[in-house]
Amino acid sequence: LLVYNWKGNSDALKGGNKTLGDWGEVVLERIFETSGLERGREYEVQFSTKNSEGSGFRPDAIIYLPGGKQIIVDAKASLKAYEQYHSADNETEMAIFLKEHIRSVRQHIKSLSEKDYSNLEGINSLDYVLMFIPIEPAFNLLMKEAKEVYTEAFDKGIIIVTQTTLFVTLKTIQNIWKTEKRNQNAIKISKRVQDFLKKLESFAEKFEDVGKSIDKAQRLFGDANNLLRDGRGNLSARGHEIARLGGFEVKKLTAGDDDFDEGDNNS
Repeated sequence: LLVYNWKGNSDALKGGNKTLGDWGEVVLERIFETSGLERGREYEVQFSTKNSEGSGFRPDAIIYLPGGKQIIVDAKASLKAYEQYHSADNETEMAIFLKEHIRSVRQHIKSLSEKDYSNLEGINSLDYVLMFIPIEPAFNLLMKEAKEVYTEAFDKGIIIVTQTTLFVTLKTIQNIWKTEKRNQNAIKISKRVQDFLKKLESFAEKFEDVGKSIDKAQRLFGDANNLLRDGRGNLSARGHEIARLGGFEVKKLTAGDDDFDEGDNNS
């Protein structure tokens, strides 16, 4: 897992909310790229849609699940107070910024719950929203000082995730898709087998008919050959005798049956 260390991105943390939001979106996109999910089929980033009133929305990411369900991922949580907490010079300031960090997370949870993503076009069967906090220590501090916030978010259909937990979630979803693909392939194979067996059954019937036709043709050929060449008093022998008596030269006719004589079959 490619984890982005918040200390290595101090410039982004010291920037405004827009800079922090953009940085969080970049981290989010990198995690998706390393998850193994297929973009455009199993997830999308910067997904644009609108609600029933025509207002535009742009979730940071949307995850597609088998069965037509989706999961929204939001990466816009403000971490400005968290950076100020770590930059504070004394415990008094740290307490102030810690309180602000917790308040900021709570405010974002409230904002997400009010967006009602399930009312957006192209969103079906939405179970919950993933609220992505790209800095692991910021989440750990939250859980240490106000762990009830996680339950509060969950009750609103929002699950707080970090780089680690989001990556694990995406790998789990990837495995779900692998299982779904295998199941789909199994269904396709079953259908192909059924089609094959039907074709094979039809071929066997036709093949049996061909065999019967060949047997019949052989019998008819034998009867015709007896009349023409092999049978007693056959046509070839008679034609040869007629040609001999009349002085005709007929190359295609043979003498035929030696037992033929002019007294036989005078008709």
